[in-house]
Formats: sequence, structure tokens, C-alpha cells
Amino acid sequence: MNANQQQFYDYVTSIAQEDKLDDLKAILAENFRRQDDGSMTKEYMMESGPKLIDTLKPEFREQFTQTMTTFLADHVEV
Repeated sequence: MNANQQQFYDYVTSIAQEDKLDDLKAILAENFRRQDDGSMTKEYMMESGPKLIDTLKPEFREQFTQTMTTFLADHVEV
């Protein structure tokens, strides 16, 4: 895991629902693997994004979604 991935991991695990933490860690592991090996696709992000958001505490979901939408618009080619 690189430094940026670690920072993201630390943040999202801090706002995750306790009972969904294992699910979140599995999603993150797959996302990071795909980032590292170059197999991350827009389609996969569209599939995994809602699953990741579902693991977060409800009070953080809207803010997280807005932040990620802005980030992706600035950093990911569609």
C-alpha cells in the first residue's frame, strides 16, 4: 500500500460502520490491487463505489460522495 492509499484507508476506515469494516477492507484491498496492477476501470469504480459508500456511517455518506465526485472529476479520465 502506498502513502496515498494508506491515507485513504485510514480515513474511510475511521468513518466506517463497525459491523461493515471487514467488507470495507475487502473492497479497499481489491481497489488498491487494481490501482497497483493497472486494471482499475471506470466500470469497476462505478460498481465498487456504491458498495464502499454502503459501509460508511450514514452521517458521512453525502460528504464522502461529494468529495469523491470532485476528486474523480479532477483525476480520472472518463
